Amino acid sequence: MNKRDSNRVFIAMAVVLAGLLLLVLLPAILLSPGVDNGPVIRDRAEWVTFESEIYGFYLEHPPDWRSAELPEEAPVPGFNILPPEIDPDEFDVITHNTAVTNVSVFPRGYPTEGVFGQTRPSTAIFFEDVGSAIDHYLLNDEVWATMIIPEDPPAEWSPEGFIWTRVFINEHEVVCFDEGERISKESCDPALGHEIGHSGSIDPSLRMIQEEILRSFRFGGEN
Repeated sequence: MNKRDSNRVFIAMAVVLAGLLLLVLLPAILLSPGVDNGPVIRDRAEWVTFESEIYGFYLEHPPDWRSAELPEEAPVPGFNILPPEIDPDEFDVITHNTAVTNVSVFPRGYPTEGVFGQTRPSTAIFFEDVGSAIDHYLLNDEVWATMIIPEDPPAEWSPEGFIWTRVFINEHEVVCFDEGERISKESCDPALGHEIGHSGSIDPSLRMIQEEILRSFRFGGEN
């Protein structure tokens, strides 16, 4: 074997060894700290179940979160799942427009305007059939809210019924854009095609919990 052939053999063996080494190290690289591997499926073994027999659904939430029905004076039925730092007694009604962390179910919708902001199709995992699912995201691209309208809810629901999640936004500021240019709040009018944006940041651990609550949502009774 001449020198040129020896070099070719050496190069081929080096390529093969490099490929084998990459196959060995790739799982460790992908699972190493600091690499975003997507949503983590949480262990819900200690979570508790909230169920509404009247409206035919149940979901799971952490044991330190609390469930609260909307009060009788509310215009429609509704159910809030709240983190421990939120006391429902401090609010008349918690809805999708209330600036606190919450997961809420409104089987008959809620008679008020929706939430303006930048949206895109939701990436949240939801096991029931979906008619519409959108995520609201901040200017830094963090998702801070999700609205899901089920495709085929129980008969007790109305077509306006929806599930809502919202994470409290730190240093929250509402901004407005006209064709990409920021304009003053005073001149902002969505009816004119102006786009509402939200700046700030969220606690990603709260968002993860909310995604798991959405993942646990089911129609029917608890098995």
